Amino acid sequence: MKLRTSFFDKTVFFKNVTRFAPVWGLYSLGLVMALMTMASSDLEYWQVDALGESIQLMPLVNMGYALVCAMLLFGDLFNARMCNALHALPLRRECWFSTNVISGLAFAIVPNLVMTLIAIPLCASSIVTDGWQVPLYWLLGSCLQFIAFFGIAVISIFCAGSKFASLVVYGIVNFFSVLVYVLVAAVYTPMLYGIHTGETPFLNFCPVVQMMEKGYIHTEQLWAETYPTQLMGGMFTVTDHWASLWIYAAVGVVLIVAALLMYRKRHLETAGDFIAVKPLRPVFLVIYTLCAGVAFFAFQELFLGGPLTYFWLYIGLAVGFFTGLMLLERTVRVFRKKNFALCGVLMLVFALTTLVTALDIFGIESWMPEKSEVKSVTVYDRHVYYAANYDSLSGVVLEDEDIEKALRLHELALEEQKYFDNLAIGNDYVVVDYLDTVETRFAASFTIVYELTDGRQVRRYYYAFADSETGEILTDLFSTPEQVLGVVESQIPGFAANIEEILLDSEFVTPALDEQQRQALLEAIAADCRDGNMAQNWAFHSVDNVEYYLEFQYWNAEARNSDWMTITVFPECRHTIAFIEESGMLDYEPPVYGPLG
Repeated sequence: MKLRTSFFDKTVFFKNVTRFAPVWGLYSLGLVMALMTMASSDLEYWQVDALGESIQLMPLVNMGYALVCAMLLFGDLFNARMCNALHALPLRRECWFSTNVISGLAFAIVPNLVMTLIAIPLCASSIVTDGWQVPLYWLLGSCLQFIAFFGIAVISIFCAGSKFASLVVYGIVNFFSVLVYVLVAAVYTPMLYGIHTGETPFLNFCPVVQMMEKGYIHTEQLWAETYPTQLMGGMFTVTDHWASLWIYAAVGVVLIVAALLMYRKRHLETAGDFIAVKPLRPVFLVIYTLCAGVAFFAFQELFLGGPLTYFWLYIGLAVGFFTGLMLLERTVRVFRKKNFALCGVLMLVFALTTLVTALDIFGIESWMPEKSEVKSVTVYDRHVYYAANYDSLSGVVLEDEDIEKALRLHELALEEQKYFDNLAIGNDYVVVDYLDTVETRFAASFTIVYELTDGRQVRRYYYAFADSETGEILTDLFSTPEQVLGVVESQIPGFAANIEEILLDSEFVTPALDEQQRQALLEAIAADCRDGNMAQNWAFHSVDNVEYYLEFQYWNAEARNSDWMTITVFPECRHTIAFIEESGMLDYEPPVYGPLG
């Protein structure tokens, strides 16, 4: 009677330990081998650094290991004969479930603990201050990750009725947000001119990506100030990304509890079915159908091309719908009138969503803010899809009255949309045959980033012909000395004094110019900037050749080092060309030194 009310059975637990010893044994061996690899490096610092960084790699290991453990411990549910035999024993389902869950957690926590106990004395001997603590953080991070993935694996198994199905469900649960991103970015976003679907909002819901992108332990080297430099010590800091691990682990625990509730009502005869929970079967069918449609769509886009891309999308939907039915019903006899009608309804709903997107019913593509709604606007002379790249690029910031210029740029870009809808443009600039004529026009890409008064940031990505009004506005914006030289015109004398070397078309010509002439060269460049001829993007000039390349090496006082800048001189840059030709820069020949210099 005691066994009937217990939530843990030690006989089952030890049977699991001995039965699946090769699995947790190989996992333990892998951890020890990884630790030996770290130990073979410089123990003074690098082992602690490598162990801290390995927390970001463990999600890949835990994602696979958690699934293997869960499938082995609960794999009896997939075999009808074994499932009925085990459930005939005098053990409650809660006892089976909790004992297997504890077994699975032990398969990960015990080897991780052994790894930690071995690593502590090794890290304690390093020059990193309190380095012995890093293995403890590694233990905590690895266990939290395993709990998260183990919860996902357990719920996936109880949703499925076969090993293959549980693997499919596990993949869908882990990467559902990625699948949604691919669907939106590949099918819907191309219908909206100027819109780019970033992957960040979707990847925020992908556990393995989030765990691998965030650092948890940051180590820093401490060097001696004397020469030659010597590594004298190290220190580590704990980042603020641990909260996300606790959240993922808590979600894993919730999923385990949900799996227990499903297990208590599970029908044993579902063993062998693809999806064991009937209400989830239509959900799986829809997701599987959409995945198949996107797969066909992507294959057509990548390898075949042509105008039939969306035709192949619907072919993929049909193939996905009927193959999904075959998996669910465990038969190939699924081609019935009712199923054709259901498939047609699914395709119709999908077609309506694409039609609504293409017609821009919600005004996403045609959106333009009012001037009163805009705090500032930044314009970039290329497509900048990732916010992290904004700081590394020099955009033109427009405020107050200049905001009207950005709104005019936006308005013209929308008017020119019809010219770019059918052009395959993928670079920062391209040369296109305009409307299948012999006329060749240069098209430049640019990005508009709005900072709105309500705190939102809105980005739009467009193209512009260099010989249009849009191109003229862009050329004007990017022809300022600040954009070309990195300084305002009043700072040119100071910049000239900091120039160390000048190369013309990769030829060393610095001695041909004194400091006064260097300033005159910069002033000639500034004069071409005032004329609107110095924008560095080739597409703004409607030419496929340049006159000269000027390279400046200058002292960067802020960074306290030497830096390089390359300026392209286009045919219309008459002030700069005149200075180069009249200053003797073209006639200068560097001296030829003998073997002894």
